[in-house]
Amino acid sequence: MKERRFKKNWDASQKMISMLLVSTLVLAATLVILASKVATQHERVVLVPPHLDERMNVGWEQADKEYYKAWAMYVSMMIGNITPDNVDFITNNLSSMFNPKIYQSLKQQLLSLAKEPMFASGTSISYFTADQVIYEPATNKVFVVGEYISTTATAASMLDSTRYVIMEFKISMRSGRPVINYFTSYPGRQPHTLKWKAANKNAAKEIDETEASIEQAIKSGGDKSTTYH
Repeated sequence: MKERRFKKNWDASQKMISMLLVSTLVLAATLVILASKVATQHERVVLVPPHLDERMNVGWEQADKEYYKAWAMYVSMMIGNITPDNVDFITNNLSSMFNPKIYQSLKQQLLSLAKEPMFASGTSISYFTADQVIYEPATNKVFVVGEYISTTATAASMLDSTRYVIMEFKISMRSGRPVINYFTSYPGRQPHTLKWKAANKNAAKEIDETEASIEQAIKSGGDKSTTYH
């Protein structure tokens, strides 16, 4: 009788040990998975440009087109509305948005722009207004199309002059932050998209060579100027 009870208790103990062993293995596997996830998880940093109209997805290494378009629009308005009074404030804020390899050249050009005679005279007001933002998936470029308007006061009246301008950006995500790796601007209303380049091969060749030299300068640690018109 005692032997039968002992055997029954022994079998129950063995089953309990087996269940505990399985539970331990499951917990150990779960712990390994959680530890791996924590080790590879990045701190989430989300910078949000103003005037968002649509839902946007922002990741550690990439974001959707609406996010890139919003940042390009935001930076365009900052660059296009520089004056001697705000140039230092704007260039300091742009420093965190541009790749350091191209920022210094851009900063010098913007500082020079703010010193143009039309600003120094105090009789002119210039500002940029955008009316179209285009994203090109194949190149990850954003084109901001708009007008650069100058109003000059004279003894008789106010004179307005308008220039059509396109600002071109290439933006990427770095550790959850948007970084502008390429910027240029040029007159007109025709963005230099792949379609435009296919129809203007001679001009496109020179543009591609300039862009390639800037990208190479970034990779090699050099500095390459961008052009602002």
